[in-house]
Amino acid sequence: MFALLERQRRAETAVIGETVHLQCGHAITLSKPVDWLYQPLHCGVQNKWLISGGHLTNGNRGGRLNISNSTLVISNVQSNDSGLYICAEDTGVGEKHYVHLSVRGKFSDCV
Repeated sequence: MFALLERQRRAETAVIGETVHLQCGHAITLSKPVDWLYQPLHCGVQNKWLISGGHLTNGNRGGRLNISNSTLVISNVQSNDSGLYICAEDTGVGEKHYVHLSVRGKFSDCV
């Protein structure tokens, strides 16, 4: 489980259809597997474990989720991927890192 230490909060914005790389912490490879928890923005939807002990849980969103070292990769991002992503090294004493992902629609240029 996640420790009580909060380390980092940041925001990411993506456009529908892009690939998003959500990094857990700094640009270093952590020594232990990383856990990722997803907290949707939708009311009444419970938190979902995405990665536990370095392994995908709760499905992989139709093949769109992947893990690369400590980075969560979401391919073909969709509006329902918006929300708060929380990660921590799977040690029980690691620091938590928060990433708020906002997904916006594609806009065409005005003529």
